[in-house]
Amino acid sequence: MPKENCTTTKGVIGELKTIMKIISDGWIVYTPIADVDGCDLIAERDGILRHVQVRYHTKTGTKSSTSITIWVDPNQVNADFIAVPIEKPELGINEVVFIPYNGEKSFAIAFEKAKNNQERGRRWYKDYLDLY
Repeated sequence: MPKENCTTTKGVIGELKTIMKIISDGWIVYTPIADVDGCDLIAERDGILRHVQVRYHTKTGTKSSTSITIWVDPNQVNADFIAVPIEKPELGINEVVFIPYNGEKSFAIAFEKAKNNQERGRRWYKDYLDLY
């Protein structure tokens, strides 16, 4: 029986949620037998290919309820998009977001307005619900 809090189990669940979302949006999904190149899956639709790396979010030490921060090692990612399955039942959110990836080491995904009203650098999850 897999352990619930095991990072490998969470990663597989995140990948499966992402695959379900991509397929339901009309893409064909190809997965490597082994993720050795920093790409968890390739999506294809209408001749367009997208390389996707999935990051299941975990707590990063901050106590923010308005956003999450995703940390990425650019040397271990070979993808056009970072997919992040997000579960925030207290906010009614159960989505997968697709963030275009350009080599950043981290990025934040916002759910609510920050308490200090900061807007700069915030990526609203609702703006990234589709792989394009």
